[in-house]
Amino acid sequence: RRNGGTMSAASEFLSALAHGLTKNQRLILCAFGGDPANVKPDAWRPRPWQPGQKLGLNGNWNAYVTVASFTIAPDKTWRRKKACFAAAHALMVDDIGTKVAADTINLAPSAIIETSPDNFQYWYFFSEPEPDAAAFDSLIRAFIAGKLLGADPGMSGITRVGRLPGYPNLKAIVAPTTVGIAA
Repeated sequence: RRNGGTMSAASEFLSALAHGLTKNQRLILCAFGGDPANVKPDAWRPRPWQPGQKLGLNGNWNAYVTVASFTIAPDKTWRRKKACFAAAHALMVDDIGTKVAADTINLAPSAIIETSPDNFQYWYFFSEPEPDAAAFDSLIRAFIAGKLLGADPGMSGITRVGRLPGYPNLKAIVAPTTVGIAA
């Protein structure tokens, strides 16, 4: 699905991503206004979510979801920390079209989200959640090395987030620079 859809697109996406989620696990959402590069760390405050809950996100904000589910921390808070990892639900490849050529990946994604003009995230939902954090981390690293030839090392990490469909990208768009050539 392309970004710019409706909140129901986000709900449909989350329901598919949450396949296999147990009652003690949550996907972690975060949402905030403004440029993600310029917000304070508390803007990334985790919002635990499971099927059946309302999203409760401002439709005019950036909105993100984790690729994995998490359990509640010992201090009774929800966090997207390795120590709270429960299971991987998807592999997400970022920057298709700008940093990674689409023809580099010959696997059909479960979902495609346009995050900015000509820039996409490819999501691959797992048929069953992967509960082994080390195995998931190894899969991500192998995918980067094998399919992306190391082109997007930033996609590594079992606590990674991706954009939710239907929510805007408020990242400041930098105009391309031009190069002048002296005559």
